[in-house]
Amino acid sequence: MTTIMEMKRKDLRPLPELIRRKDGANDEPAEWDIHPCAAERGAPMTAVIPRIMNVPIQDFELDRVIRAHEMMHAKVSPGNRQPWIDRGIATDRAMIVAEEARVNFLVAKAGFDVDILEDGTEMNAGERISQRGDWAEAVYFVAAISGTGGLNKYLVGIRRHRPAWSPRLRRISQLIQKEFRRIDRTRYETPLSSTKTASGRLDPEKELVEGYFHTESIAEWLDRLAEEPHEDEPEDEQDEESADSNDSEDGEDKVEDDDEEGGGVGNEKEGDHDCPLSKQDLESQQPVRKDEAGSWAQLNVMEQNLTRHVPGGLGKKRIASNMGRNPRRIGRMFTDPQKRIFDRKVKGNGGVVLIDYSGSMSLSEKDVLDIMDAAPGCTVACYTTNSHDKDGRANLWVLGARGRMTTNIPRSRGGNGVDHPALVWAVQQKQRRNAPLVWVTDGGVVGPGQGYRDQLAMQCIKTCLKSNVVIRDNVEKAVELLNAIAAQKPIKKWWPLYFRTTYKRQTGHKLEV
Repeated sequence: MTTIMEMKRKDLRPLPELIRRKDGANDEPAEWDIHPCAAERGAPMTAVIPRIMNVPIQDFELDRVIRAHEMMHAKVSPGNRQPWIDRGIATDRAMIVAEEARVNFLVAKAGFDVDILEDGTEMNAGERISQRGDWAEAVYFVAAISGTGGLNKYLVGIRRHRPAWSPRLRRISQLIQKEFRRIDRTRYETPLSSTKTASGRLDPEKELVEGYFHTESIAEWLDRLAEEPHEDEPEDEQDEESADSNDSEDGEDKVEDDDEEGGGVGNEKEGDHDCPLSKQDLESQQPVRKDEAGSWAQLNVMEQNLTRHVPGGLGKKRIASNMGRNPRRIGRMFTDPQKRIFDRKVKGNGGVVLIDYSGSMSLSEKDVLDIMDAAPGCTVACYTTNSHDKDGRANLWVLGARGRMTTNIPRSRGGNGVDHPALVWAVQQKQRRNAPLVWVTDGGVVGPGQGYRDQLAMQCIKTCLKSNVVIRDNVEKAVELLNAIAAQKPIKKWWPLYFRTTYKRQTGHKLEV
C-alpha cells in the first residue's frame, strides 16, 4: 500500500510536449519548462507560447486532477488572449473565468473527478465578496468554480451576508453547465475543444481559435449579468428548489444544500432583498450562440486634406467681465454692481461628431457638409466599409479637426463594418471629459458581410452609455442638436429603434431617455 510519504516523494510531471493543436502552437519540437507548485488556487499556471507550466507533481488525487486541468489548458486555450481582448466583446476578467469553466467541463468529460477541485478557500472568498457587496465579482467567481466541488462552500460563504444572492449564483452555475452540454451534444456546433483558427492561418500569436468563441460568448453573458443594476424581490426557499427543478431534465446537476455547514448560515435578515439580478432577468438572458456572434473589420483611419478654415467653435462665446482693454459693455457701468463692462471669450468644450456613412443612411456630400458647418471647432469623421475591403484600406476619414475642415468628402462604400471601433476612436478624440460626442446613425450596426447582431449592437450601446454619446438618425436632427449644444441648451437623449429592441431583448429593460 502506498504511504503518504511515498506519494509526496513521487515526481509525476506531465508531458505537454505530446499535445498537438491545429493553430500551430506546440508544433515545433521543444521541451516545456515544468515548475512544481502547491495545489492551491492561483499557483498552477500554463503559458502555451513560452511553454511554461506550473503544476503540482505529487501522487495525490487533487494533484492528478490539477495536472489534467493544466494539460487541458495546453490543449485548447489560446496562446495569446490579446486578440480576444482587442475585439471588445467581453472583459478580460469574464473571459478568464469562462475559460476556467470550459476547461473544467472538458476535464470532467475526459473522465476526471472535478468534484475534488477545491482548496478550502472558497467559503472565505464567498464571505469576503458578499460582505463587500461586490455582485460582479460574485458572478465571475461562481463561473470560475462552476461544476467543481468548491461551489457549495462558496455559496455558504455568500449566504453569511447576502442570502438573496445564493440561488441566483447557483442558477448561473447551472446555466453555464447547461450551455456547455448543449454545445457538446449539438452536431453542427463547433466543438468546445477545437483549436482550428477562424482564418485557417497557423499563427497562435494573432489568430482566433474556434473553440474559444464559446468562451467569449459565455463571458459576454457574464458581463451582462455582472452589470445588472436592477433590484430584486425578497427571496425564499422556493427559488432554489425551482432553480434545481428547472435543470433536472438534463439529469447531470446534483445540488447539495447550501447550509451544509450548519443551520445558522443565511438566517440573518441582511441582504434578503438586495440581489441585483431578478429571477426573471436571469432566465430571460442567454449567452449568444456562435452562429449569432459577429465581428468588426479592422479600423483604418485617414485624415483628409483640411484646407478650409472654420472660425468659431462649438459652445464658444463672449461673456461680461470686470477686466479687459476695450469697454464693449459700457452701459453696464451703472446697472451692474460688479462693473462688468468688458468682454472675455469662453472656449467651448469642442466635441466630436461621428457620421455613419453607410448606404442605409442615404447621406449626400451636401448632407455631410451641412453637419460639418454646424460643428465648428469639432473633430468630425465619417466611416464606411464593405466586405470586399482589404486590411489597410481606409474606412474612417477625419473631415475636420483643429479648426480646419476638408471639402473633399469620400464616397460611401455602402456598408458599416467598423461601427464600434469607430465609436471607440471617437471617444478617444474628446479633448475634455465633458465634451459632447454626437453620433449620426440609424443604429443598423453590422460587421463586414454580416447581418445585424445583438452582440455587436450591445457593444455600441454600452459604449454610448459609458461615454454619454448622443445619437441622432438624420441630418436635420443632427444639425438641430449641434445648434442646441452651441447655444448650451438642455439636450435630450434619443435611441434608434434597433438599439431599443436589442437592449430590451438582451436585458429585459428599456433604454432610458
